[in-house]
Amino acid sequence: MKKVLIIAACLLSAAAFTSPVSAETVRSSTVVEIADLKLSSPAGQKRLEHRLAAAVRKVCGRHEVRNLAERRLYMECAGPAKAAAQNAKLAAIDAAQRAALARSGRRGNVRS
Repeated sequence: MKKVLIIAACLLSAAAFTSPVSAETVRSSTVVEIADLKLSSPAGQKRLEHRLAAAVRKVCGRHEVRNLAERRLYMECAGPAKAAAQNAKLAAIDAAQRAALARSGRRGNVRS
C-alpha cells in the first residue's frame, strides 16, 4: 500500500484585497510520500518534517517579507497548512510506532 500525506491549505485570491465580499477561496494541496521513511526512528521523523516544510512552501508559495499584502496571504495559507501538516505527522508517526510494536509482539509470540 502506498503511504502518503496530503497537505491542504486555503489560499485567498487577489480579489481579497480589492473587495473582501467577492473574495473567493482556492484550495491547493500536495502529496508527501512517506512509504520510504522509517517513522519510528528520530531520523525518519526529521526527514518527514523537512518534507512537510517543503510541502507547505509548495502549497503556499514564497513571499516578499517587505510586501505586507503578500506576507498576509502567505500567513493565512501557511498557518492552516502547518497545523494540518503537524496533525498528519503525529498520526503517521503514531501509526508507524503501533505497527512496529505489533511486529515486535508477533516476533515475541513465535514458538520454537
